[in-house]
Amino acid sequence: MYASNEIPFLDLVTPHVELEEELTAVFRRALFTAGFVGGPMVEEFELAFAAFCDEIEVAVPVTTVASSSSTSLINPIVTSA
Repeated sequence: MYASNEIPFLDLVTPHVELEEELTAVFRRALFTAGFVGGPMVEEFELAFAAFCDEIEVAVPVTTVASSSSTSLINPIVTSA
């Protein structure tokens, strides 16, 4: 328990416990179908993320990073809501 003058930093447990069933189901679906490397789950995410970005007006700069092969990383920056 916290003293009256202490503020807890951040509770990361409660929201995840509340969503445990939903999160576990999605994780298991991705795990057992390799849904994280392409296919319907990735397409569904990309469409939802694009819609989200349209709603909040996101500027998306593209940075090329040198590694064993050139990789483009997208770093969204929220400009305004």
